[in-house]
Amino acid sequence: MINAVFCFDEKYLYPAIVSTLSAIKNTKNLKIYWIVFNSFKEKVKHILSKYGLANSVDLISADDKLFRDWKEEFLVESYNFKFVVSRAAYLKFLIPELINKDKIIYLDSDTYVLSDLSELYREDLDNFCIGGVEDLVASKSNKIMKGSTDKYINSGVLLMNLKKIREKKSLSNLNNFYVENEEKIVWADQCIFNKIFEKEKKIINFKYNKIINTTKTKYEDFNQIIKKNHILHFAGGVKPWQQWCNPEIFNYYRKQLDKLNIVDFPFQKIDNVGKALMLTEALEINSQFQQSCKIKTEIIDNLLKEIDKS
Repeated sequence: MINAVFCFDEKYLYPAIVSTLSAIKNTKNLKIYWIVFNSFKEKVKHILSKYGLANSVDLISADDKLFRDWKEEFLVESYNFKFVVSRAAYLKFLIPELINKDKIIYLDSDTYVLSDLSELYREDLDNFCIGGVEDLVASKSNKIMKGSTDKYINSGVLLMNLKKIREKKSLSNLNNFYVENEEKIVWADQCIFNKIFEKEKKIINFKYNKIINTTKTKYEDFNQIIKKNHILHFAGGVKPWQQWCNPEIFNYYRKQLDKLNIVDFPFQKIDNVGKALMLTEALEINSQFQQSCKIKTEIIDNLLKEIDKS
């Protein structure tokens, strides 16, 4: 039996359904766990029933008070970039305690599984606590001191040796570690995982966590990415369910929803100028200048109308 787990809040409920169904579609003998905060549990139960997942997913709830004082807003100074992370991201630290298994795959809800997870699950992790894909971008802005040979991994897809983590009591001083390093944490739970499991991480192939910048990816590159990788990870500020995303990726994601029979996904519409301009950026990267120009012209026309009204 292959074990996989998701941790998320209400904002990522529907993406979690998509990722879960993509994993089930491609993997036999798969056991799924969802960890959510207790106040969110009843709504999740309803959704699981609605999509016929009540018998496929073990739902685990955690106390809403957990991680209440932990940071949710972060500034990446090297990129002058601010982002917000839900407290639910920290729930993955509870996995060894809440799930009594020896090994498990953790997946972020903004992932999409393209192939059988058994190949990743078979990775030898006997001498390591966790396995993950190296994150070269985040590593450059990491502030928590690490060894010169230690590699920084992305926590969006993790292979976890739960037995070894429990035996070593790796997370026993988690709260003290957070308090001592709060000001140095840049990438939320990811920085914590990397330091706590320093020298106990296995670097796995990029194909198991192909990180995609949805705004800056070219259409032809994306089509190659789909063919060559096992798990897509739509990390970053623009997601494939947002209409200001790269149109090729947005349409791909929508087609996957059709294949998975998800008919009521709450796509997010463009509702301000900033989002419209993000779309034009993606269009221009893909040489769709005429379409981008049309959007910009509409923006200017609307702004001029507002000026005339005033």
